[in-house]
Amino acid sequence: MQQPRAVDFLIQALTHDRLSHAYIVRGTPVGAQPLVQALAVALFCPQGGCQHCSVCEQVVTETNPDLFTLRAAEDSKSGIIRLKQIEALVQKTLLPPVQSRLQVFVIENAEAMNTEASNALLKTLEEPSTQSLFLLVTPHVQRLLPTIRSRAQILPMNTEVQHADQAGFLQWADMAQVRHEEQKQAIISQLLTRNQQDLILQLQLLQRACWQEALVHFRAQPSQRTLVYAQQLLQLFDTAIEQLLAHGNTKLVVDFFCHDFFRLRGVRSR
Repeated sequence: MQQPRAVDFLIQALTHDRLSHAYIVRGTPVGAQPLVQALAVALFCPQGGCQHCSVCEQVVTETNPDLFTLRAAEDSKSGIIRLKQIEALVQKTLLPPVQSRLQVFVIENAEAMNTEASNALLKTLEEPSTQSLFLLVTPHVQRLLPTIRSRAQILPMNTEVQHADQAGFLQWADMAQVRHEEQKQAIISQLLTRNQQDLILQLQLLQRACWQEALVHFRAQPSQRTLVYAQQLLQLFDTAIEQLLAHGNTKLVVDFFCHDFFRLRGVRSR
């Protein structure tokens, strides 16, 4: 297996029933194939991935009825993934799985989606089906729309990251309960202990929780003010993740993100 850490990360999430609805797999389709197959057999195989049954064979031969792989159309000279392809894929998410509890949708070279296709996929990622799992495979993560990157977790392909809870990742409650400068500085210090890839994963986990909290508040008390406030917070995450993906200065990104985040949350600096 070429990506054992990423596979272990996904299997742990699956075991604890915390599998996200979408992941970004950093790599080429060929390089990511072992990971995709390992996850699919773990999800579909009655024995959890025996590698010998007909279900596992279906995964390897890409004939499993609950595994869909999207590539640029064969007649596409540009290699672009177009709107009609994404629309056809989204229609399949409306159908129940055939023989498993989940459907897995793989989009190879996801950076090749044009703007219309990306926006169509975004709508599905914002309101995901509980029966659908998306894997966006791309060696050029920074070419994906920032809004798509913020709705999917980047897999820790080459690090020793364990499950977020076990690795001591900050939880949303840690951010939400900050009221004083000392607490804010403690958060900054903890974020700065992460390498770039782990920091991106950390921000994505927090952004997802922020989005969930915003939805709860908006549904309970819908208002333009609540919506604008949520958009401002979520945009901070998008900007920080985009800067990190562009190989920005980690300390500078964390400092600016935390300053603006806690300012919006009402935490005063000295």
